[in-house]
Amino acid sequence: MINSDVVKYSKSLENLHIARWYELPDFDLYATQIIEIVKKELFFLSIFDEEFLTKSMLNNYVKNKVIPKPENKKYTREALAKLIVITLLKQIMEISDVKDGMRLQIQNSGGVEKAYNLFCGQIEEAVRLIFVNNLKTDKTFDLTIKNIDKINIITNLAALALVSKLMVKKVVSSNGFIIKNDDYE
Repeated sequence: MINSDVVKYSKSLENLHIARWYELPDFDLYATQIIEIVKKELFFLSIFDEEFLTKSMLNNYVKNKVIPKPENKKYTREALAKLIVITLLKQIMEISDVKDGMRLQIQNSGGVEKAYNLFCGQIEEAVRLIFVNNLKTDKTFDLTIKNIDKINIITNLAALALVSKLMVKKVVSSNGFIIKNDDYE
């Protein structure tokens, strides 16, 4: 039988939707507001038991030119979108690689908005592939991946790597995917 902790976590991801560009606030936000939005959108990262975005991290991302500098202490929608992507990808990559990967994907997609929306969709699709679809049976685990667009291979594979890490973390912290029933008759 599939571990109930894994099932519960998977069910919390069944309807995962990360806000798309047009759903993000279209006005500038203070650091505390940005942090709260990122935490709300990425609730499922709490599995890692750590602060995944702090004010000092925000300052470092600005200093290293990973996100745009705030104006009058307020961050733009672009900064928020990039912070959501950074917070996800830093779970599996170095920040310098995240920065380079974002630059490439923005270039390949034709802009920040398109790249961001594409990545959010790929995270959601990876969650469905790895978590949602594989709870139907405890016999096999199907990871059939089809139709990866080569121009978007960076975000496709990054999404799969992140969600795979989430599954590994949840299974290990829950003491296994399958719980054996020990019936002594």
